[in-house]
Formats: sequence, structure tokens, C-alpha cells
Amino acid sequence: MKNIQRVHFVSILYHYDENHIAAWKDFPAPIILYVPEEHYSTVTETLIPSSTVQVHITPPYDSMPWYFRGTEPLQLPSVRNEEKDTIDYIWHTHQKIFCLHQALEKHNFQYGAYLDFHAPYDLLRDSSTMDYIRKTMGFGQTNQLYVQHPDSMYIPGCWGTPDDIDHVDFINNVHWRFCGSFLFGSNRAIREMYEQYNVHFIDYLRGHNHTLIWDVNFWACLEKLAEDWKPVWYAANHDDSLITSLPNVFQYCTLSRMDTYTEQVYDYPNYSPYRPMSASYIEHHGKQYLNTRYVNYWIYNHGMYYYPDDDPTIRTLNVCSTIDPQTRKPINYEKMELETNIQPQVKPFSQGIEDIRLYISSQDEISFIGSTLEYSLNGNISMIHGLYDVNTKKYHSMRVIDSPYDSWCEKNWAHITLPDNTDGFVYKWFPLEIGRLEPDPTNDQKSKLNILYRNPMHPWFSKMRGSTAFIPYLGHLLAVVHFSYEKAPRQYFHQLVMVNRINMTYMESSPVFCFRNPGVEFCIGFSTVDNVKRFGFWISQMDRNPMYIEIPVETLMPNKK
Repeated sequence: MKNIQRVHFVSILYHYDENHIAAWKDFPAPIILYVPEEHYSTVTETLIPSSTVQVHITPPYDSMPWYFRGTEPLQLPSVRNEEKDTIDYIWHTHQKIFCLHQALEKHNFQYGAYLDFHAPYDLLRDSSTMDYIRKTMGFGQTNQLYVQHPDSMYIPGCWGTPDDIDHVDFINNVHWRFCGSFLFGSNRAIREMYEQYNVHFIDYLRGHNHTLIWDVNFWACLEKLAEDWKPVWYAANHDDSLITSLPNVFQYCTLSRMDTYTEQVYDYPNYSPYRPMSASYIEHHGKQYLNTRYVNYWIYNHGMYYYPDDDPTIRTLNVCSTIDPQTRKPINYEKMELETNIQPQVKPFSQGIEDIRLYISSQDEISFIGSTLEYSLNGNISMIHGLYDVNTKKYHSMRVIDSPYDSWCEKNWAHITLPDNTDGFVYKWFPLEIGRLEPDPTNDQKSKLNILYRNPMHPWFSKMRGSTAFIPYLGHLLAVVHFSYEKAPRQYFHQLVMVNRINMTYMESSPVFCFRNPGVEFCIGFSTVDNVKRFGFWISQMDRNPMYIEIPVETLMPNKK
């Protein structure tokens, strides 16, 4: 498989302990262990022939470029564990980036992580941590690794940013801005941290009474003083959170690279200057329909917008199609007309109804929910819902929805059928908040969303946004969700999420995926196909280039046939 991006772990044995050595036997990622020469044979016999392990002899301290060779005697911090915090041990702490860099030079890996030798036995107690390493970084990973900041080291820590790294307390006391037990970074980031040591370490010793401080203190010093070194700090402790709290690092698969992937590009009509983009799908009384949004702008590959008429107003046109159930292609294309008594805003920067999601209401009618600024009642981007008439090609009977939390911009609400078979909507994912629409008795142009369920979710879901309406799946409900990162252009990723049909709690989710690449990909159309053997997705790329994609169910939801 192309583009496998496993993480190589590096560790250094300092204190010999058989339990610590044995704990590395089943480590689920490639390991490069540095051990003293006197323990090399024992460790090798214990851990090899495991194909995951390589054992090297630890280089001596004085082979490090920043080893101090001056005539002045080195001082030790005054507040320390005198038995443990010896000259030898503190030099050992500064070998971490040295050995990580040395392993990189020998093995040329793309991503590396340092983990203290005792960590698998003493610190990582939750079995799910090893599963996380296996799925995200380890053997068995056949997908790509996403790292939000590939030029920065990721270093967990316990304390906030130090205000003053020159005071006496900083030099003479261990400073837990960084935990010290774990480092993660790309080969570029590892080389950069190594060079920062080369540039600054000896100068720091000379400028601070030749006091040999711990590695974590020096990293805090580097962060404060080296303008060109900015690690990604994240909160953790000396436990599983060192690894499991690693932010915005995950694996993902690309569906288009799979042999079982198929795609279709529809022959959309030309409504210049509008171009087709995302499409929403619904089946009603044996017939299948698609609403395709057309927009008047173009997104360049670097993320900038182009408007053909030089008017930076987003304009939306919605087009209705009937779908051939055999070919899954549109039979026709007809513009939808908007019928409403709601007075439009004057010169809004977005006109029309955006990102319409179709759903079958509890009244067995084709309905929609979308976003609008033009028909907002308070000048903010609001959700709006109504009926979608495939016969007259009109959407009507519309109501604007008040934001539950007075947000200035509401988007991406996902329809979900509530346990009593009324219409609900997922408002957000962290926590999982689901509400029901209620008409405003004082204003026939407004509705309110009353939150009925507020269920806990893992922080992973804090960036999630709704993409598609939920569909029935194995007795429960399934939808596509997405999250994105601000790159140039923005990068989107997706997951399928299953919710319990009875109590509206989270059940499980698919691996992270993109459809064709991690650019601006949007999906608001989703269905099962061929008696739930395949999933169908309607996507757009860069807010244009729409296509229909199919993939076998087991690709994303294994063992769920």
C-alpha cells in the first residue's frame, strides 16, 4: 500500500529493569531501543526475534555535539533528588533528542516519537492506549497519517508557559512546563529541535553559572528564548494522556485509492455563472430525488475565491432532479423556485438558501433544512426549514429557526428521527445535543429548537459538524460527519457515526476518511445501496466538481453487513 506513514518509536534504557524490558515485547509500533553495551545481549535476547524491535548501543554522552568540554566544573540544581539527579542522569535526559535524531539518520522515517523506557510498564495503564498507538501509528496501519503541524515538535506538559526562565528558582527546581517522557514530530521537526540544542545549549550553560539543568527546563528555556522554535504544547500528565491527548494527529484512508471504489460524474446543465457543487439525496414513495446546489464563485487551489462578475456576493441556485434507481443518474434538471412571505435582507453577502439537506418529515412529506442570510430575521446566518415540492419545483411553508445559543452563524444541522418518530436535529457533537423543532406561537415565520438530549461525547468530537441527514442502518441511525483544518485550502475529513435509535446515544464510528484528497470536500448526500451492501455519497470538491461515489459497506463499517 502506498504512503504508509508509520511512526518509529525511540527509547533509551538507563536503569535496568526486567519488567520494563518485557513491557516492550508487544509494543504495537516500530521500536528503536538504545541500551548500554553491558545490557545489549540481554535485551536483544529478550526482545528479538520480534520484527518490531531494533536494538542499538547507546552512544556515550560526550558524543553529543552539545556536550560541555569547558574547564569550569558543572553545577547541579540545588533542589533535586540527590540520589537520582546526578550528572550522569541529567546528561541522560539530554540524550532524548540526540538518539531520536540519530535513529532518524539511520532509518530515515517520516515521523518519530521518543517514549521513556519505563513508560509502557509504569505509565501506560489503559489498554486502549496501545490500541490507539496500533491504529494511529503502528503496524497494521495501511493509511496515511495526518499531522496538523508537521514542522513542529509535539510535547505534552503539566504547567503553563513560564514567565521568567532566568530566575534562580527556574534553574534550581525541575520545571514541569513539559512532561519529558514523550516527544513526537516529523523528521523536519526532529532535525530542527536537534539544531536548537546545537545552537543554544552550551551558551545557556555558560550564561547560567554552568548549571546542568534537566531536559524539561531547557526545553522551556528554548520555547521562551528561541524565536524560531515553537513546539505544539498540549496538556497531559505522566500517564496515558502523554499519547492519547496528542492533538490533531490521526490516520485516515482515501476511498478513491481502494479497488472497490466507483464514481460517476453527472452531466449537469450549464447555468453560468453558476456551477454545480454539493447535492442532497432522498427517496420517497419509491422515487429518488436530488437537490443540487449551484454557486456563482470559484475556489482556487490556494483557497482564494473568484467571482466572475467582481461582486463578492455568494449566490445560490438550487436544482431538483429525479434519479434513475438503476444507473443512479439524474433523469432531469429543473430549477427550484422559492415561495415565501419572509422579507429578504437588503444586500446580504449571501443570497438564497445554502446547503439544503432533504429529509422525510414525520408527516411523510419531503422537507428540507438549510442555511440563509438573505431570509434571516435578525441579520445573522440562520437555519431555515420548509417543504420541498418535487411536483411544482418550489420550496415553501418556510420558517426561520432561532439559534439555541444566539450564535451569529448556524450551519450543518443534521436531521435525525427521534424515538417518538418526530423530527429531530443534531445541533452539535460535543456534547451530543439533539433537539426538536417547535413553531413559535407568536410568529408564523419562526421556529425554535428545543434541546431534548445532551449526551456526553469524547473530546475527539469537539470539531465535528453535521454533514448528512441520518439514515436507518442495522436498526439504528447512521450519518456522515466532517471536521476541517484551516490550511490553504482548508482540509476536510469525514467519519460515519452511528446513534442509538432508542436513546439517542453515540454507538460507534468509522475510521476517518477522505473521498479523493484532504482538500475542500463536502458531502451532504448519503444513502445505502443494493440492500445495504454499499454506501453511496454525493460529494463536491473545492465547492465544485460534484460526483457520486460508491464503496462497499465493510470498507467503512467492518463486520456490519
